[in-house]
Amino acid sequence: MPSPSTSQLPKPKSWDEFEDIVADLIRKLWKDPHISRNGRSGQSQNGVDIFGQPKHINGGYAGIQCKLTDKLTIGTIKQEVKLATTFRPLLELYVIATTMFRDESLQEAIRLEEWPFQIRLMFWEDISLGVSGFRDLLEKHYPGWTQFTPTEELVSHLLLTSQPQDYRYDDATGILFNKKDLDLQIMMDRSSKSDRGFHESWVIKFPDPTAYRQEVYIQYRGTRIMTLYFACVDGGRYYIPLPKSVYDLRITSFQYHIGRIVNHPIPGYNFDTGLKYSGISVTKFEGD
Repeated sequence: MPSPSTSQLPKPKSWDEFEDIVADLIRKLWKDPHISRNGRSGQSQNGVDIFGQPKHINGGYAGIQCKLTDKLTIGTIKQEVKLATTFRPLLELYVIATTMFRDESLQEAIRLEEWPFQIRLMFWEDISLGVSGFRDLLEKHYPGWTQFTPTEELVSHLLLTSQPQDYRYDDATGILFNKKDLDLQIMMDRSSKSDRGFHESWVIKFPDPTAYRQEVYIQYRGTRIMTLYFACVDGGRYYIPLPKSVYDLRITSFQYHIGRIVNHPIPGYNFDTGLKYSGISVTKFEGD
């Protein structure tokens, strides 16, 4: 049987099933336990099938329109947006979730338009990958698909949807265990190759210039999925992801996210403070 990480999940057959899947996924992604489906069949919904208050927009309202379709046009989206402007309270974010496969031309059309609020598209690939990252959602909506092969894409998704407080650090082994999924582990290498001194110009900006190289392994079910490179600086007070180069002191948002997790067990020191000392910044886009 194919697994969620190697193929798309089957598309739902009814709009009610689709809305249920999207609502459950958004409840996880937005970290809002009060996500609600809007009204019931036959009632006016003002272009909004699901609404909530995502944590990332600080209490503002966001709405979702679900489209069980293989074809979606910019004209249809404009009609839905017009309806959504009548939703109260006013929306700050509007998401079109669809079973249509990803379409570059539609994405571009969305970017080129001016909208009354933020607009985002969630294609079936996005929804399928999102559901695959949560074991309980797979068991609820796709029983029998819970045995999956870890891939870098899937594990990256699991990491990015986790928070520093989701991990427990075992100092004896140097492993951070995800408390919600014990198969997901972040391991600090303790071999001699992570004991070597590290010398770059940004390191000496710290009060204590002592630093050494630190390799960090991401593992899932005992399989090493990726290796990330850090420097342990300021006499062990911070683990800083290595920037692009000595002359380009930038890290990706993924490196930043892992840095927050890795630094969480260190009491009394803030990862962002460490970045300020070093002069390292986070790129806005992964491809920068």
